[in-house]
Amino acid sequence: MHDVIVYDLWRGALMTIVTVAAPFVILALVVGLTMSIVQAATQLQENVLSFVPKIVALAATLRFAPSEAPMIVVLRATSGTDTLVAGLSADRRELSIRPLQPVALQSDHSLELWAVPKAGKPASLGLVSARGLTALAKRAVPKDTTTLAVTIEPLGGSPTGQPTGPIVFAGELTL
Repeated sequence: MHDVIVYDLWRGALMTIVTVAAPFVILALVVGLTMSIVQAATQLQENVLSFVPKIVALAATLRFAPSEAPMIVVLRATSGTDTLVAGLSADRRELSIRPLQPVALQSDHSLELWAVPKAGKPASLGLVSARGLTALAKRAVPKDTTTLAVTIEPLGGSPTGQPTGPIVFAGELTL
């Protein structure tokens, strides 16, 4: 079971690297090919002519790159060794969360994820699967959130809109 989790984490990390690097590599390739065609057509064989446009194009691309990176949050059990891992997109609009090992849960209960601000009431982000990946999209995590917490709630979630059960997992959002 743990081998599969490690494999998934490595695969996700490599896909992130490829996704982040691909636009820059493709841009450098296109600019380099274009400059090679220009050099061949004009019989101008100056090394700086192929180098400077690549640097200018890459610098212009960096200007429009996202300013924030995605975030990984590890939610540790308040008692025991269970762990949940959450991935939060840079714009805070997509969150995926999964337990590293299945969480023991009674059939008449649900796990509910909460965004906990430094001051104020927690906001529900939705129900979380006790066994597999849960994707929570189109719900922005509030900017003032400092902690993600998971509570045990009645089946279907909290009836009051606020946590009613004990906190079983918690993890801080830190950069």
